[in-house]
Amino acid sequence: MIKVAAHREGKTLHQKLSEFGTNGIQGPVFMEDDGTLVGTKRLHDTTRKLPETGAAAGNVFNKKLTHFNSQTGRCNIEKSPWSLFSDYWEWLSPKGNELWCTSGRTNERWQSGFDDRRRPYIVQRWPDNYVEIHPDDAKARGVESGDMLMVYSDRVPNLKETTLGVESGDYTFSGQMKAGNVELTRGAVTGVAMVTRHIKKGLIFMDFLHTSQPANALEGRIVDGISGNYNYKMGVANVKKIGESPYKKTFRSMSFAPRDIT
Repeated sequence: MIKVAAHREGKTLHQKLSEFGTNGIQGPVFMEDDGTLVGTKRLHDTTRKLPETGAAAGNVFNKKLTHFNSQTGRCNIEKSPWSLFSDYWEWLSPKGNELWCTSGRTNERWQSGFDDRRRPYIVQRWPDNYVEIHPDDAKARGVESGDMLMVYSDRVPNLKETTLGVESGDYTFSGQMKAGNVELTRGAVTGVAMVTRHIKKGLIFMDFLHTSQPANALEGRIVDGISGNYNYKMGVANVKKIGESPYKKTFRSMSFAPRDIT
């Protein structure tokens, strides 16, 4: 509808979008009878009043504007029993000096990071992967921000085949282990330490999109029985200082300033 409004006003879509400034407009967007563009702050809003002549203005109203996309229009909340997942959590829980190891996106990256390698300012900002670690965990391992770390594990679980089973209990992690369908592999990546208070104690966080040091090498490749997705966000690892990174004292690239301050 922004494009429709732009063409009616003899403008390009880019020109019309620029009129919304740095705050933009939240979609889906529809047009009032007088040509006013209205954004959508919330979906599934049963109290929302849609224009009666929306079709004439070119609007297309999706059901999710006012209801959930279900047969009844109500939200379907599925219960996920902990018993379906607890055996995997218990088996994987950190042993000895291990820490929980998870990974995710960095907000400076765009989407999957597919375009980052040609952007000098992104490459300079993140020349290496990083390891966010709680101050207490860092102190216990003699680690400071800017140190180069080896993050490794010799028990990364991996399904040999697709989930195999007949009875309901076969599909649990314990059932797959009993069937011999789980193998343990090794994984290791390096990353620059970022000692930070905003990470939970007993947990480290890495960038899973970094092409040279992929953190997912440490995450278990086990299918979640509830969603059917591989659980690439759950792993354990040991952390060892192997030296100082070239960024620890130069301050020309990576920053170690707290990222929880806005």
